[in-house]
Amino acid sequence: MLGVGIGRAREAIASHETLIVLARSTAEAGREARPDETMRLRQLARADAARYARSIGTDSPRTFRDRLSDSTHCYAVEEAGRILHASWVTTSCAWTRELRSFVCVGRGDAYVYESFTSADARGRGVYPSALREVCRALDERGVKQLWVAVEAHNEPSLRAVGKASFERAFELRYSRRLGRLALELPDAIKTDTPATGRPKKRRIWLSRDGAIHQGER
Repeated sequence: MLGVGIGRAREAIASHETLIVLARSTAEAGREARPDETMRLRQLARADAARYARSIGTDSPRTFRDRLSDSTHCYAVEEAGRILHASWVTTSCAWTRELRSFVCVGRGDAYVYESFTSADARGRGVYPSALREVCRALDERGVKQLWVAVEAHNEPSLRAVGKASFERAFELRYSRRLGRLALELPDAIKTDTPATGRPKKRRIWLSRDGAIHQGER
């Protein structure tokens, strides 16, 4: 934890980063190859909170349960009763620490984030397989497009999402200097701040053509 704290302190002083934003249609997922029968994707429920906390470690059982909602779900790949991979998916907004903003999607879209694969399962194609299965599940729910954002320097994750048929849409560039955040967004990307509710934080709407705008959701 000390190393994480030092790293974040350095980020606040001075950093320049890029998020690669990728997207794919969910429509073809039903025709794509399915994973080995021993590994299956499952949508986790509140009853899985303690097991998620033990396996993934990013949330306590309470915070895991609190994060689940009608628009935000957690999917896990399991093998022999053990969680190998977990990804969060929202059809509304997700807080993104790096951007100090909520990343949001419009109707018919979803955003996958906070994906984690256990160290001993890496190199087995678990992540791209999980993304394809998430697309399959979302297609059955009427979601048409799935978005993901990957740090530009994270080559393994970029290769994994590429194997899952995601294509680059655009880049979100951001920098920090002495704690101040500066965003460099494509022209098509709209931002807003909710007029009501708390916290009043910036929302960044993912779109290929600028069709998502304030008041559409």
